Amino acid sequence: MRASLVFTFAILTIPSFANAQTKNICTLLNANPDWADSVVEAEEKWGVSAGNILAFIDQESRFRANAASGPNYGYAQATQQTWNGFLKDTKIGNKSRSDFDASVHFVGWHFKQMNKQFGIGMNNVSEQYLAYQLGSGGYKKGAPAASRKTAASVASRARIFEYQLDNCD
Repeated sequence: MRASLVFTFAILTIPSFANAQTKNICTLLNANPDWADSVVEAEEKWGVSAGNILAFIDQESRFRANAASGPNYGYAQATQQTWNGFLKDTKIGNKSRSDFDASVHFVGWHFKQMNKQFGIGMNNVSEQYLAYQLGSGGYKKGAPAASRKTAASVASRARIFEYQLDNCD
C-alpha cells in the first residue's frame, strides 16, 4: 500500500474544485480519506497508478458526483451502457455512477479493457485517455487534434498528481 496515501488527519474545509481543475490532490484526499482508500484499492486491483486514475476523474467531472454531459454521468462520466458492462464484468453489484469508489474502479477497469483490446500500455495515459474519451469505435478511427491536446493535458496532470502523492504530508 502506498504510504503517502495514508493520512492521519482530515482537513475540515476544502476549496471548491467544481469549476477548476484540482491544483493539489493531497488537499482533496486529505479532506476525503475514504477516497484515498478507494484509489489505493483501485491502483492495486487494476495496476493503474493513483495519479492516472485521479487525473481522469479530474478531467471528466472535477470530482463532482453528479456531473452530467449528454449520456455521460458521475465522477467518471461513464455512459450507462459502458457502466453496465463494467458492473456485469466486475460483479460489484448495482453501484451508481455517482459512487466514488465504483468510479475509480471503473477507470482502472477501462484501462485494463483498452490494454486488452488495443494493446495500449497501462502507463500510456495519453492513448488511454483518447480511448476513454472517444470510445472504442472513435479510437479506431483516429483522434482529432483537439482530443490529442486534451489527452496530453490529462497525461501532464497525471504526472503532477503522482509527484504530489509521493510528497503528501
